[in-house]
Amino acid sequence: MALDRFVYWKDKAPDKGQLERTLIAYAGTMADIAFRDDRWYINIPGKPSCALENYYGVGMLRDLPDERWIEVWPGDDCVDVITRQADDITNAIAEGLARLLARLWNGKCEGP
Repeated sequence: MALDRFVYWKDKAPDKGQLERTLIAYAGTMADIAFRDDRWYINIPGKPSCALENYYGVGMLRDLPDERWIEVWPGDDCVDVITRQADDITNAIAEGLARLLARLWNGKCEGP
């Protein structure tokens, strides 16, 4: 399942260069960033984890992919920060990124 976090710009939208510089600064040395297929991919090291598996039994991780990543899709009046079948850590990083983008360019977050 995918989770979309849309950030709508109230004023002027950031350009592609501004977004890319912000993504690189946000990820720092923690993640690799690549642009392909009209979007950025933030590839986060490590295997997905699930704290709830310790409480509710084995098997919760079986539906997660072996990798962690975030996709950032730019649009004319918004950006979509999306995760697909992500663990809690990846979703938390994506949430923080969406809030940062909204704060930097006077935007509004919509999503989970």
